[in-house]
Amino acid sequence: MKRKVDVTLLGHRFTVKTDRDEAFVRGLAAHVNRKVEEVRRLARSSGPEALALFAALQIAEELFEERERAAGSRADVRRATEAMVEKLSAALRDGGLDSLVPALAAEADDDSGELALAAAPASRQA
Repeated sequence: MKRKVDVTLLGHRFTVKTDRDEAFVRGLAAHVNRKVEEVRRLARSSGPEALALFAALQIAEELFEERERAAGSRADVRRATEAMVEKLSAALRDGGLDSLVPALAAEADDDSGELALAAAPASRQA
């Protein structure tokens, strides 16, 4: 449900229609105001439009940097997952985890709701 939230930006009051929580919207406005103040301290004689645009540029930079970090994190997780899958696949091909499957099933049957790994035998007879 849309609600109206009043915020003040650059000394002007605005009403925002949003589905978000009021505190969230006010936090966004506070962030924008902080950025405008940072720009105002650095740019000695800029008008309100220039302040707003430079603040928007800084916020866009933050967003893009965060997206780059998130993409890097996703890539790291993907590589680690692929490496794990490969190791597990190799172990399954070599038969090293055959005894692990029944142990996992037995552990899953207990009433604790927790799954624990049982140690697989160190060697296997062919």
